[in-house]
Amino acid sequence: MGIPSIEEMVAFPFFIVPFQAVKIEGVLYGSLRHQVDIPRLANLALKGDLRIGKMITKHFKLEEINDVMEAMEKREIIGRWVCDL
Repeated sequence: MGIPSIEEMVAFPFFIVPFQAVKIEGVLYGSLRHQVDIPRLANLALKGDLRIGKMITKHFKLEEINDVMEAMEKREIIGRWVCDL
């Protein structure tokens, strides 16, 4: 779904929060610890222990970026797409 605009609001019945042990938590990039996890993942990929190719759904060229952006807006992107420069 991505990050909403700053003006976007959400409404929900707050009554359920204390009775169902619900909590509201915001995260950006999941729970990634970028200073620790990205170097670790990069090292795994360089050693061949992380098969990044199997995680990529589609490759596209930079010239196709406008079409890709349109597909993102229409929520047609499935999986992980990578731009090949």
